[in-house]
Amino acid sequence: MNTRRGAAAAVRRGLACAIAAAGAIAPGCFAPGPSGFIPDATVEYPPPVGPRAGIETRLWWLRDDDARIAKALKDSKSPLGGEERGRFENAGYRLVAIHQRDLDALEDSLAPSGARDRTWRGMIPSWRELVPGVDREEAWVRVGDRSAPLTPGRVRTLGRAFPVPPERPGDGPAMWLELITAHVPESGRLLIIPGTRVGWRAEPGMAYLLVPEAIENDWAEVAEAAEAMPPVPPGGAVAGPAVTDQGDDMGSTPPGIETGAAGGGGSELGPVAIPDPLLGLWSMTRVLPPVHEDAPPRPMRQVLVIVPRASP
Repeated sequence: MNTRRGAAAAVRRGLACAIAAAGAIAPGCFAPGPSGFIPDATVEYPPPVGPRAGIETRLWWLRDDDARIAKALKDSKSPLGGEERGRFENAGYRLVAIHQRDLDALEDSLAPSGARDRTWRGMIPSWRELVPGVDREEAWVRVGDRSAPLTPGRVRTLGRAFPVPPERPGDGPAMWLELITAHVPESGRLLIIPGTRVGWRAEPGMAYLLVPEAIENDWAEVAEAAEAMPPVPPGGAVAGPAVTDQGDDMGSTPPGIETGAAGGGGSELGPVAIPDPLLGLWSMTRVLPPVHEDAPPRPMRQVLVIVPRASP
């Protein structure tokens, strides 16, 4: 226990990087990532396209249905580079790009529940909250192969968007987008979580989705497995072999596993270790109470949609 507390203290020291109350990042907290872009205050960047330009954000709460999400997003691509993408996904986040013209159809297929927040934000060169997070109790949370305790509070997603020089002479003005995750404990001081800052150049006509997701979930494989499942009959049960209490192998012990004698202590395998939750899944999911006494709880997953626009 003391070893874990010592390790936790070291990780907490690595996690802590304060943000000023105004929302700007304190000097020296960050260095550019593999694809990061740090704006130079002495450079006058080209004006945005149109009289008003910037980003629109949308927040959707989805029923936590792996198959539905996988089918809708299996063909999408990430705007992040390989190293940055891997680091972000190891924290439990997926960032994908889709055509803006497909947004309405995507929203219909994902069928968000409840209110659908939609906000025009314009250009936001300073960090602003995009995802408010969910109130949580103290917990150990995992980023990649490292776990650390977070005190009661919220994990919030911050973002910014600003014009940048074009990649090639003659190209129109471009926009740079960035996201980062911060823990806001009940004390109120924001702490940046390392490994969660990403940045990318917005492509014309594209929108971007931030989705909390388990590292091991391959959307193409999940969608294929869902398609292969037999249809559920009207009665709700999937047809299959009958299970009886005589001579059926369904209840037998798998080869190589010895169980304890009757009344004598159980399996030699010992307790199963449950990994700490990934940061993304811990911060952007919640469980709603049942709609009635006999109904199950309703796990939900939040998605952030970023829509860069030349004008609202």
